[in-house]
Amino acid sequence: MSSKSYGYTVRTERLRVLGPTELFACLLLILVVCWLAFPRDLAVTLRNARLDAVTLSYMQAWLKAKPDDHELRLLMARELIVLGRFDEAMCNWTE
Repeated sequence: MSSKSYGYTVRTERLRVLGPTELFACLLLILVVCWLAFPRDLAVTLRNARLDAVTLSYMQAWLKAKPDDHELRLLMARELIVLGRFDEAMCNWTE
């Protein structure tokens, strides 16, 4: 559809940047990237990770936020005992 404006033909319909198929594909890509980037349960991820300084600090932060996660607390104490950090393991378990 077009109209005359000052002697020029002007298109009045809107041009599509993304069609429905491209929009759906883009949204699906965003959902997949978010699903892969953000774990659904941090506690499960921490339980499956090897204990290093970063994982230990994440565990400590998680246990401050969720002190009733006894399974993670036990795992952290076990790992600290393996590392020979008995005092920290005992403090961690009694909190």
